[in-house]
Amino acid sequence: MKKISVMLVMMLAMATIASGTASAGEKKAGECPVVSTVVVVGDNSGMAPEAIKVKPGKYFKVVLYAAGGTGYGWQLSDENLVSIEAVADSKGPVDKRPLPGGKARWDFCLRVKPEAVGQETLHFYLSRPWEKGKKPVQMFDLTVVTEQQ
Repeated sequence: MKKISVMLVMMLAMATIASGTASAGEKKAGECPVVSTVVVVGDNSGMAPEAIKVKPGKYFKVVLYAAGGTGYGWQLSDENLVSIEAVADSKGPVDKRPLPGGKARWDFCLRVKPEAVGQETLHFYLSRPWEKGKKPVQMFDLTVVTEQQ
């Protein structure tokens, strides 16, 4: 009986650890290699820069927050990206003991392509994925300026 209880606790712990969401090749943004620029948007109330400079071939991370448990999630509109590629993204609670409606954070790991020069604007939006055709509740744009090394 003791062995079964220990096994169940271990399985539950492993499931909890593995429950974070990931895309872009199933790599999480926490695994983003050598982040050269970190943009943290506190409560998304205009506290973030409108533009950042990143060198070609370098990685950077964008962190966005919203209330968890609401169905809303931050997404990157990446269908028209030319000089930047989304490497990974992940979502998780901010607090060690998450509460319903508590703050959640979305991490986006991005990379400027090595041949990139100029600028490109990233468009992030907060919406519920199943509500097609509805306007996002919130949007955040970030211009990435790339200069030759």
